[in-house]
Parts: sequence; C-alpha cells; structure tokens
Amino acid sequence: MVSSQEECTRYCVNGGSCLSGTCTEPNTPVAPAGPDTGAQAVRDKLANIAERGVGFPTVSAATLAGRIVRAALVLLGVIFLVLTIFGGSLFLTAGGNEEQVKKAKAVLIRAAIGLVIVLFAGAMTQFITGFLSRAVVVQ
Repeated sequence: MVSSQEECTRYCVNGGSCLSGTCTEPNTPVAPAGPDTGAQAVRDKLANIAERGVGFPTVSAATLAGRIVRAALVLLGVIFLVLTIFGGSLFLTAGGNEEQVKKAKAVLIRAAIGLVIVLFAGAMTQFITGFLSRAVVVQ
C-alpha cells in the first residue's frame, strides 16, 4: 500500500489503476522503493560479469614471466644486502681474530659474486622480456 494516489499510479504497471492506494489489476503492483541500501549498485556492477571479466588485467605470458623473474631478482637483491651487512658486521667485530676475518671476507666475496650474477640475470631478463613482448608486425 502506498501513501498517495499519485504514488500508486506511478507504481502500478501495465496500465493498472489505483483504488484507495492499491493497484486494482491482479499481479501488477510494484512495491515502492525503500531506502537506498546500495544493493542495486552492486547488482549493476555484477550484471554481465561473464562478458566483462572479473576485472583482472590481461597480460601476455612473456610479461607475466618477466614480472615473476623480476620479483625473484628483487628478493635476491635483498638477500645480497643482508649478506653484505652480515659480512661487514663479522669483519668489524673480528677484533684481530684471523679466523673471523677470513670468514667475513668469504661472505663478502660470495655476496659480491652473487650480486654480479643477479645483475646479469636482471639484464638478460629485461632484454628477453622486452624482445618477446614487442608487437609483431606482419607485412
């Protein structure tokens, strides 16, 4: 039941008529809208989701592989930093102990070699993913 004749006329569909606030044709009343809860906005966004996709960006396999390799290289760079700090702290706290100095030098040398390998791997990844993700033009 709606509060006024004008609202009743607006909510009766298929040519229904209003009699004291109620639609007279059977099965045609449309309930007046209640307070906006945002549900309709959600329904609108979810409508036709199969055609639109779920909102994930589409990337090529080469780009995805490049991103994964770059993330791994960043992780290796962080490990290098930790090893450098560890080797430096061993060296600084050696206090003349030759065994600890040897150990610190070995850690620093291995960390530097690891950094060189990571830098070359990063350069190769950048080159390969750049080459593979270029558009191929057929003439």
